[in-house]
Amino acid sequence: MTGTRRRWLGKTAYVVTYAAVGAFCVSLVLAVASALSGAGASGVKFGQFVLGWFLFVYAALKLRPTAAWKRDPESEQATSARVEQATEPVEEDERSDEEKAAAAASVLNPFTSTDGRIGANRSGPDDFGEERGGAFARYVARIPPAALFSLQPDDRPGTGVTVGATALCLLAVSFLLEVAFGV
Repeated sequence: MTGTRRRWLGKTAYVVTYAAVGAFCVSLVLAVASALSGAGASGVKFGQFVLGWFLFVYAALKLRPTAAWKRDPESEQATSARVEQATEPVEEDERSDEEKAAAAASVLNPFTSTDGRIGANRSGPDDFGEERGGAFARYVARIPPAALFSLQPDDRPGTGVTVGATALCLLAVSFLLEVAFGV
């Protein structure tokens, strides 16, 4: 199996596992709260429906790309100063070709970080920092099928994807309770 396909399967397995475990945990908490309030299974179904939509909206907001003016931590003055500095002739340039390419890339694309990666300084759907240290994400990564395809924390899908899948799972279980079981 190729590395790209294995990574794709790992990400898919992680999202499916995250959604199933997340929906199960939320349903368990809703079942306890519903039992204590006397609402029964209809309380669980209603809670899943409401929380599913709230999580879906939250995931949609997390998946939105970061606005262009929020990506660049530098001001316009710093960007124009970089452009002026890069256009001035340098008499003896002892930088390596990689450093020169990075400097040119930072002038041409202000969203490029110093190491040349586009968008490295921004947060958004491809920022995995929120899951990097999360106990729930580490727990999910140890449960099969996610455990069958080990992923580095930086390779895991972002919060928007996992929460969105959990929201869809909650809405599907709520629909199943209503249609199949008549709750």
